[in-house]
Amino acid sequence: MAGALAVIGLLGCAPKLGWQRDDRRACASDEPAVVCVASEPDRGLAFVVGAVEILPGECAQAPDGGGRVRVAWTDRDGHAHHRSVRAPAHRRTTVVLQPDGTLHAQGRARCDARP
Repeated sequence: MAGALAVIGLLGCAPKLGWQRDDRRACASDEPAVVCVASEPDRGLAFVVGAVEILPGECAQAPDGGGRVRVAWTDRDGHAHHRSVRAPAHRRTTVVLQPDGTLHAQGRARCDARP
């Protein structure tokens, strides 16, 4: 039973490795998940999406498919944080770090190759 639950848990996750920085303004309708990060207010910090480090205003693309992906960041006091974010395939998910330190998915736009 525990083995079956572990398999079910793994099926819903995006790959942890193979993510790459994506600086395109649009994504094609048949592409894997894209996650973009922002911070309000804008502040100097880095996020780790999958296993790639990106800055506010940048995006990362999954190697294939979509699912839940870990987004991690370190606050100005040096405390590490992370949140699992739903990142469906064929969509550009935007997550925003709020002033209170919480991370929210702000939108999941469908990829259609238009900037």
